[in-house]
This record gives sequence, structure tokens and C-alpha cells, in this order.
Amino acid sequence: MIPCPGGTVADHPTDNNGETTFSNSLSAGAVTTADWSDGLMVLVSGHPLLQSPFDIYINSPDLNGDLFADLTDVVLFTQIFHSSYSYAADFNWDAVINLSDLVLLAQAMGASCR
Repeated sequence: MIPCPGGTVADHPTDNNGETTFSNSLSAGAVTTADWSDGLMVLVSGHPLLQSPFDIYINSPDLNGDLFADLTDVVLFTQIFHSSYSYAADFNWDAVINLSDLVLLAQAMGASCR
């Protein structure tokens, strides 16, 4: 995940139970599936959560993580569409890569957080 400036900030600091809320969608670009093996690190007061497993799934029409949804992301989507399933391109979260996902990708074209 490549975060947009200010796009991954919680509504308030964590409470005594270590919980917080994100009321808005996280604003970030995804990374290609080859890069997902690094996982996602969550920091609390500057310290990483090290519990395992810690499954968080993230996807974005910005498949290459350059913070801009454009034709390079369409190329990556096409590669995923013609290969095995990848959550990175499942924009409607139905466990299938299909034309519904392509519609959502098309709607995001030109979006940027640069």
C-alpha cells in the first residue's frame, strides 16, 4: 500500500483498549500482487503490531501504486484478468475478477492523490 498524504490517518488516537476508528476510506494506491508478500505493518504509538496472523486485505484501482489511476493500471488489471484470481483487482469484493471490476476501474480513471 502506498498511502496518499493524510489518507491513512485515524479519526482519533487509539483508546485504552488499543482501538480507533477510520470513518473515511483509506486513501492509497495498491501495489502489484508480486509486492504483497511484504505484508502491511500497523503502528500504534510508533510501535509495530507483531501479532500473527494479522490479515488485512487492501486493493485500489491504482494497481501500480504511483498514486494515479491511469492506463498503466489498466494494463496490470488486464494481466490479472487473464491469470489466476488476485484480490488486488477484485474491486467489488466478490471473489471473482470480471467486468464488474473493470467498470469500477474505469470509474476511477484519472483519480490522483499527488
